[in-house]
Amino acid sequence: GLGDVYKRQGGNYFFFVDNCPGIFGVCGIREVCLDTEGEDGRVSGCFEERGGKMKTLILNGSPRKNGDTVSLIHIFLEGLEGEYKIVNAYEDGISPCMDCRFCRENDGCSIQDGMQEVYEYIQECDNILIASPIYFSELTGKLLDLGSRLQTYFCASFFRNKSTILKGKRGAVIIVGGGDGNVTKPYETACTLLHHMNAYDIFPVVYSHNTNRIPAAEDKEAVEGAKKISFFFN
Repeated sequence: GLGDVYKRQGGNYFFFVDNCPGIFGVCGIREVCLDTEGEDGRVSGCFEERGGKMKTLILNGSPRKNGDTVSLIHIFLEGLEGEYKIVNAYEDGISPCMDCRFCRENDGCSIQDGMQEVYEYIQECDNILIASPIYFSELTGKLLDLGSRLQTYFCASFFRNKSTILKGKRGAVIIVGGGDGNVTKPYETACTLLHHMNAYDIFPVVYSHNTNRIPAAEDKEAVEGAKKISFFFN
């Protein structure tokens, strides 16, 4: 698996990602302390430094409402605490960046569409999950359309030396595919998008890459990985 969970004195749980066989080699060690003071006695996963109700943004790049990507999102949601917002790239009417260069001199974006609500949630959220099928060894086109609208954050930093997202986030990526491509390129792209949203603490990639033969919901490693993302976020 991607890591181990053990209980330490004092009732806290710790999750290690230790020397995991990620696609870029050894991932190193990450320790996440999870508070167990929930009313029902379960691991609550509420990080003290965050405060308030945890919020998670999910960017879904799949056009299929009941496909393999969505099945892993549902498994992830089963263990997730707090509130969440799902943005469906193929349904939410978000246009790509038009290179109008408005954001070189101004905050925000000149295009008034569904992305305006996404911008607001990016500011508020604690976690961001990017989930997508692989299309020609890349994230789907509509998800890239949405991702191009993060240009406003790049321009604020590059042209105006301004940080527009002050709240750091945790990130994760789920990749699904069944063809002859690989997960490296779409994962790198997803990480680039996460970085532009101030998410640098990123869980090792979770993927199911044999969906032409085995549905993602039956891929044991992918299912376990989706569950561990929710644990990592909580």
